[in-house]
Amino acid sequence: MFDDRTIDIFSSRDKIRNQLIEYVKDYLELEGQDFSKTSYLSYLINVLSVLTSNLLYFSTSIYKESFLTRAIQKESVLNLSTFLGYRPRTATPATCSVLIGMPINFSSLNNTDERSVTITIPKDFKFLAGEIPFSLDAETIVNIVKKENTETGVFTTVATVLTYPDTGGSQTIKSEVQTDSKGFEILYFMVNVTQVEKVMYEFTIPELEPYEFYNTALYFDGDLASIDMVTTINEKTELTERWEFYDSLFLIPNDVRGYVYRKNENGIQIFFGNGVVGKHPPSNELCRILVGTTRGTDGNVISGAINSTERLYVRDYDPAGKLIDNNGNPYVMRPVKMNVINTEPATNGEDSQTIDEIKTSALASIKTLNRMVSRDDYDDLKTVVPELPVFHSKHLLKRSDIKTNEISLFTDIIYNDAIVPTRCAVWEFNEADNPTYTILITDTIEISGFNYYSLFNIVVQPNLKTCNYYYLVDEAEDAVILNRTYSINPVTKKNETRILPTYSKFITIIRDEDTGETLPDDEQKLRIELYYDELSEIESLGCYLITDWDGVQYTMDEYVIDEDTENEKTCFAIELDLITIPEGDKTYYFKMYELVEKESDPGEYTVEPLNEAQVKMIIKQNLDEFMYSAVQTSGTYPNRTITVYNVPVIKKNYFDKVNKDVFKKLIYDKILKLDISGLRMITDFLNLKFSDSTGPMTNMKYSKTTKESVIDINIKELPLTPEDEDRYIVTSDDTNPWLEDPWNKPSPFIAVYKELLGTWVFQQISTNDIIYVENEGKKMIFNSEKMVVPEKTIPIFLHIVIWRDKTYPATESGVVQNVKDNLINALYTNFGFDKPLYRATIIDIVKSTPGVANCVVLQPDHDIFFNFNIYTDLTQQELLEYVPQLIFVDSSNILVEVK
Repeated sequence: MFDDRTIDIFSSRDKIRNQLIEYVKDYLELEGQDFSKTSYLSYLINVLSVLTSNLLYFSTSIYKESFLTRAIQKESVLNLSTFLGYRPRTATPATCSVLIGMPINFSSLNNTDERSVTITIPKDFKFLAGEIPFSLDAETIVNIVKKENTETGVFTTVATVLTYPDTGGSQTIKSEVQTDSKGFEILYFMVNVTQVEKVMYEFTIPELEPYEFYNTALYFDGDLASIDMVTTINEKTELTERWEFYDSLFLIPNDVRGYVYRKNENGIQIFFGNGVVGKHPPSNELCRILVGTTRGTDGNVISGAINSTERLYVRDYDPAGKLIDNNGNPYVMRPVKMNVINTEPATNGEDSQTIDEIKTSALASIKTLNRMVSRDDYDDLKTVVPELPVFHSKHLLKRSDIKTNEISLFTDIIYNDAIVPTRCAVWEFNEADNPTYTILITDTIEISGFNYYSLFNIVVQPNLKTCNYYYLVDEAEDAVILNRTYSINPVTKKNETRILPTYSKFITIIRDEDTGETLPDDEQKLRIELYYDELSEIESLGCYLITDWDGVQYTMDEYVIDEDTENEKTCFAIELDLITIPEGDKTYYFKMYELVEKESDPGEYTVEPLNEAQVKMIIKQNLDEFMYSAVQTSGTYPNRTITVYNVPVIKKNYFDKVNKDVFKKLIYDKILKLDISGLRMITDFLNLKFSDSTGPMTNMKYSKTTKESVIDINIKELPLTPEDEDRYIVTSDDTNPWLEDPWNKPSPFIAVYKELLGTWVFQQISTNDIIYVENEGKKMIFNSEKMVVPEKTIPIFLHIVIWRDKTYPATESGVVQNVKDNLINALYTNFGFDKPLYRATIIDIVKSTPGVANCVVLQPDHDIFFNFNIYTDLTQQELLEYVPQLIFVDSSNILVEVK
């Protein structure tokens, strides 16, 4: 039998003092002593009670800091999460592209000995949005040349812009030279920047004892974004050795230069190995640690915010220059003028995790163990699959039998920090109109007056009642990476070539150009085009294509695109049988060459290579591993109606405007590379779908009715021969004010005919009552004034009338903006799938906004809520059609009127 005695711990000083007094009275037999008066013994008891209270307080605090769920101190939470094997997410820097306009009126371009100028923009070159710095992602070299037409003697300006990423090779950036209204030439090109500021730390490794662990602390402002460490092995030769980051000190092999770091309150702590675990850092070596810090969400600046740079200089010819180059030409270091602007907002900046987020994520990582098995694991989708570009998710068991569980995982899609307008549609077509049973990404479907594209291609198998999803690129463009050239520029020491491959296009040809009908599989083609800049004239230019899956070398043909127009371009192109292209991320290699006639054997030519480049591209990918839709048929062959359920679609007018190539890399590629097999149970099929984040909000139709159904609303004449239990709703109605009210009774109410009594009886109706109206054929909701159909649009439209507080010192537009901001900030945490949105909540938020005296909510005209159980209240057909709908508000859908 368990001992049920417990220890009582008093945290109150007075209670502790009383306990000490009782103990002293009993132990020293001082029952008659008055301890309330001033005495030496009373003084001692007071001191003991204070010391005991303090000791218990600190003991309790230390005890709490030993448990992740109770810890308050940041250091304790970081230590405990690390102990559990969870590494808190570092801050993510914001990124964007910056348009550079560079006036190119350099003297070197007019110098007959040069006719060229080279400008090097170093990596980490700073662009500024006010006080927020953005760093250039990769070193960029701008080469500007004046070329003379030998026939006309006219000089034209040709510019090439190359960027050199850390991964190696080089890429050509699209650039254009334009002439402004004053006749000056300006070079325009785009570069990628990241909101990171680099800080270098240098220190010398002290004298260490054998097998001694060494650590050092680095303190900095902002959040950690990146870290890179090297040590100098030989100062004379500047030979350095790079150290590799590991998740755990005890995972580093004993001969590997590895390190770990742990975040603390004001920076990070670096830990080195000791020769048993990880390499022992040699004493007296110079260690350099380059830390990238970021401001997280503060870096998500609006478009146009980046408008200045740090100083940049270029060597430019000047007859009066005091500096002399190797060719004896005088020159000066001239500042480069650059007009810069970010044409789009900076996005993807995130702060490091808060204490509460670290606690939640650490516990979730232990709970899920990177597996999706239980219901809670699916709720923690972002912990298990952090690379998915989603924010909200909801899972639903749609079908279960002995062999498998079909779990539909509905998510939204986040692109540029905004929700992509998607839906899960019911797609119908007639097999006579679509004999190949295919739905392509170029096909459209109309939903509530708006057209949508299918996000993926679908091959329907009506006899098997299923379909296959697959991705097939329609048209994609990507910059090629220049791996190797066959000459070296003696000035810049960079690889160069007379021909620069710039970008490639991949186009699938799956429809007949004349009829628009889908071609047979063996006639479908993949067209590959390679574009280039010709820096010097080459008479016999050629290009090979080599694929990484078979190594076959194809000869590409030269084509002129948009001939006889301003956009005329020359490219190399080839068409391959689409059926031969394998699935997945494949590499395509381009080898450009020149045919040179042999001096010893005229008429015979040799191939002299010019450069080698490559590009990676996903042309097609089967999605059967994580995407499925049920199929139903009706009618008789060959005129059956084929219905495909839960087809992911995207709004056409949104997708037509979006940058397809960037969208493919940030969204499609992450989805296509999703490996779900190692995350789920063998008996589960995880069906990835995209929820309704735009269009009609209709899921309130599944809500349970609160009263019996009625025949109609607000009839103008009493039925002549009513039947028993006939029911009618009567509410305030101003649609026909000239008609008299036949009930002669204040509304609202439900009138019920009782045949036994031969009269009508009346029932009360309350706000948010949901009732099925037979003549309307749908459920309706009472909003305290009238019955309305509970259907809205996503995002939810808010129409609010406010009365200003005249004493508040702000403009009308300022108060309106405050209302919008307050609504978004307050409602943000409540956004989600089938989440409620109450009018009273909106009113409370608006009234709490400074400058608002009162308000009325006109839209939504009823409360939004969902009182149904998916598994018990829906029929099998309704469950098949059901799609979670994202209830959220954005500022563009808030209308505020001021009175």
